[in-house]
Amino acid sequence: MAAMPKAGVRKRRSSRKAQQRRVQPVTKETMPPRVPQCQHGMMLAGLANAIRQLLDIHDVDASLNATLEHLGKASDVDRVVILRYQPELTGDLQTLRLTHEWCKPSLSPFLAMVASPAQLSFKFRKNILKKLMSGKPFSKLARQLPPAKRKIAESFGVRSFLLVPVLVNGKFWGLVGFDDCRHDRIWRADEISALSAIANAIGLAIQRHAFLQALAEREQSLQQVIQAANDGIIEWNLNTDSVTYNERLAQILDLKETRFLSGQNAFQKYVHPEDWPDIRKVLEQIKNGDRAHFEGELRAITERGDTKWLFVRAIVASTGQGASRRLHGIISDITERKRAEKAMQIQRDLAMTLSAVTRLEDALEHVLKAVLDVEGISGCGIYLVEETCGKLRLITQQRCPPSFVERVKELPLDSAIGQMVLTGQPVYTSLADAHWLRALASPDPSWRGVAVVPFKYGGKVLGTLTACSQSFEIIPPSSQLVLDGIVAAIGGVIARTRIEQELIRSQELFTAFMEHLPALAYITDSQSRLLYGNPSFMRLFSKSALGKTPLEPPSIPRDTAERMLAQDQEVLKEGEKVFIRPQPVSGQPPAIFKECRFPIRREGMPVLLGSIVLDITEQVQSQKALERRTKMFEDLFEFTPAGLVAINPDGKIARVNRRAEEIFGIPREQLDGCPAESLFKEPYKTNFEKSLRTVMQEGHSHKPTPFLEAVIIRENGLEIPVELMLTRIDTDEGPLALSIIQDVSEHRRAVDQTLIAMEQQREFRRLQSTFISLVSHEFRTPLSAILNATEMLEDFYDRLDPARRQAYFRMIKQEISQFSKLMEEVIYLGCFEAGKVTFTPEPVRLRELCKAAIAEACMLFPDGPVIQFECEIKDEWAMADRNLLHSILSNLLSNAMKYSPDKKPVILRLKQNSKQIELQVADNGIGIPVNEQSRLFQAFFRASNVGKVKGTGVGLRVV
Repeated sequence: MAAMPKAGVRKRRSSRKAQQRRVQPVTKETMPPRVPQCQHGMMLAGLANAIRQLLDIHDVDASLNATLEHLGKASDVDRVVILRYQPELTGDLQTLRLTHEWCKPSLSPFLAMVASPAQLSFKFRKNILKKLMSGKPFSKLARQLPPAKRKIAESFGVRSFLLVPVLVNGKFWGLVGFDDCRHDRIWRADEISALSAIANAIGLAIQRHAFLQALAEREQSLQQVIQAANDGIIEWNLNTDSVTYNERLAQILDLKETRFLSGQNAFQKYVHPEDWPDIRKVLEQIKNGDRAHFEGELRAITERGDTKWLFVRAIVASTGQGASRRLHGIISDITERKRAEKAMQIQRDLAMTLSAVTRLEDALEHVLKAVLDVEGISGCGIYLVEETCGKLRLITQQRCPPSFVERVKELPLDSAIGQMVLTGQPVYTSLADAHWLRALASPDPSWRGVAVVPFKYGGKVLGTLTACSQSFEIIPPSSQLVLDGIVAAIGGVIARTRIEQELIRSQELFTAFMEHLPALAYITDSQSRLLYGNPSFMRLFSKSALGKTPLEPPSIPRDTAERMLAQDQEVLKEGEKVFIRPQPVSGQPPAIFKECRFPIRREGMPVLLGSIVLDITEQVQSQKALERRTKMFEDLFEFTPAGLVAINPDGKIARVNRRAEEIFGIPREQLDGCPAESLFKEPYKTNFEKSLRTVMQEGHSHKPTPFLEAVIIRENGLEIPVELMLTRIDTDEGPLALSIIQDVSEHRRAVDQTLIAMEQQREFRRLQSTFISLVSHEFRTPLSAILNATEMLEDFYDRLDPARRQAYFRMIKQEISQFSKLMEEVIYLGCFEAGKVTFTPEPVRLRELCKAAIAEACMLFPDGPVIQFECEIKDEWAMADRNLLHSILSNLLSNAMKYSPDKKPVILRLKQNSKQIELQVADNGIGIPVNEQSRLFQAFFRASNVGKVKGTGVGLRVV
């Protein structure tokens, strides 16, 4: 419960076993199996039994103890107590004292823990007590209490509690507490409503007991009663037929006179017509002397026309024979007691009736009959809230004028009465004050009072009970209590009916869903026995599989069945799991199934297992194909020869491929998250940022940008020229910019080399043109000389002296040699450029080869410088190409003699160097300028300082 006994309460000594039994905590292991929470019908039956106890037992303590036992068993709790609110005894406005208790045998009663029951009291917080005083129940889990309170609750084994207030005459009398020591119980609204009705019945029983107790006290001290005038006192003189009564009786019957004119006639006037025949017989017996005592209940009609219940005790007294005979009577007003008894009877009968009714319409008809049995109620009706159309709709009514019903059968929720109903608070008022009712329709003129009592379920207003009274302007509190109890029953019935309808609808939807579900679905119990399978599932298994485990159908291999049983136990212990299974049924095509196995819980405990099984064969195949395609695209991205960089909308690098990593010269771990523009040199950085913003603009087309030139700065400061373009791609995570980067360093080097080659080609053509001019000139000169010498010899041979003729012949021979030399160089150059020159080594005597070359040079340049031959080798033989070597020596010696002064000798030297032989030609000629030495072996090139010396620029090209 919300509060525990005060500190310092002295406990009674008990045995060690009893103490261990009291303090032993209830755990999941020691907790008995959970009995399902009581249904509405069981609670109503318990209510009926409890009310019967309250009606049949006159001893209030015994009645309450028996009632608590019925309540405890019907509501399936471990302890039920009654706490009395008596601040005059406790001296504390927040403390309630325990007066009655019932608990299961496994628990120790609170009353057994103290020396005196007066010591066992509970203190409540102000907010909880305020809620209880307003008539609202309060429930809580022990683990939700503050630490101090939780510790006390756990010491008594309490895990959940419910507190239901008891009102007597509309005032807070105390409460009924229900403790659950086994479960963290969440109290349902229908349980709370039913137990609240029981609390109302207890309040009525206490009220009835108060009346009986007061009556007994009046009987024991008649003189005090007469003096206090709490009961009506009557004296009937049978001789004179005159009646005398006290002021209290006048108040009961609303009398204005102080004496009757005639006793028997007065009795007939004030006794209810239905009771008068029996009373008349009693009066005649008394008057005739046949009866001297009367005790009984009767109904009286007051001067105002109200009906009251009276309890009459009368005795005939006589002073002696022949003396006057007088009847002395005490009359008590027991109207409230009878109302309470009738209210309890109405609630008991209604509870028994509703427990057996299934249709909502029948239940509401019984409810209206019960309402009409309540004292003072003349007509009634039931409205239900329809939120979809925003109206209160009259479902059923009894004893209301048709014209009035027609006007009020539908009421807007935003009207005054609609807003009144939605507050959930009952309204009892006179017709004169019910202006909201008169504004809707003209009520029956005989009505004096009206009542609007909303009913709720789960805190939500479902509708309202309306009632009218022709007897009272304000319906009496006892009748109000009855209406409150009936309203609680209405909420429970409507909620139960709606739940049943929803269950039926859910069952229909479940069946339809399972029948059309393309997947396999089945349900088993905790022992893996098949309870249900949808049509798709049953097509694999016959109906004979129902009620059997996977081990029993022969179509499932045993190892597969054992694995399924083990997995079921895992699901029961750990919760939902997903399994991938091969085809479990023999003889079926190969397949792969994905099964979601989950526990179905009741009262927090798994009792069933559900499964949804999907054939994922195509999905798995598609997944593998997708993985292959993804791998292919990953490889394309990673190994493409161009650098690829994915850039986020914020300009940071999301991913790079291997080629981009090589271009930037930075590991990809450092590139990830790096601002892309930071890798470029200005002004290319600005151009890149501008292009990136353009590409990432919303609505930008996916057309790539033109190629941009840029320069990347590596960490070592090296600048790499690149070309890049940007395009936008949309992904599930958002748009990305994809940059394609090419390193153009090699390309630019190739371009530069091409330009150089083109320049060289142009120079070559220029030199070739020059060569042709030179060759033409060189060819023309010897030919002209030969022609002139030949003509001279031909024309003047006889007149020329022998010496002169010999000179012409030498000149012809020299020019022919020169011409032949020039032709050989041109032919050899052609073969060299065409790659047709072959190397044919053979044994060659170098000394003789050198002397032959010297002789040839001297013949070509008879007036040239002297050639000195120095031979420093021991072995004259060497492997060489005779023709190539002769050509090289001839060219070198020719150049040396051509560009050397006459008096400076030319040296030809053979020198031994390890296993090689060096052939050196040295002269003291004009030399070659330093800036032109790189072109020395270029075809047709001649140095700028050659002057008028003849030549073609071919010689050194072929060396």
